Amino acid sequence: MKKQTATLISGKPIFYEGELYSEEHKRRFKAENSGSQVVKDPKDKSKLVLCIEGKPIGEWFKEQSDKLFTSIRKKSYIEDRKGIKYKFT
Repeated sequence: MKKQTATLISGKPIFYEGELYSEEHKRRFKAENSGSQVVKDPKDKSKLVLCIEGKPIGEWFKEQSDKLFTSIRKKSYIEDRKGIKYKFT
C-alpha cells in the first residue's frame, strides 16, 4: 500500500483491475486494467485530484453509472419480428 501511495504521489500511474465503490452512487463498478493517477485539478491548479482513465474520479463514476443505466434501459425493451417494441417494467 505504501508503494502504491508513493507511486500515485509521484504522478506516475498505477493500474488496477477489480471493483471500485462509489459512495455517491451506492454501487460498485468494474475497473479493467484502469490507470489511476494523481494530477493537478484542471479547475484549481493548487489542488490535486485522483483520475481514473484520465478523468477525475467523480466524472469516471458518473460515466460508469450512465453506461450501466443506459444498458439496463436498452434491455427493458424487446422487439418482436414485426419491429414493434414492447417495454417491460
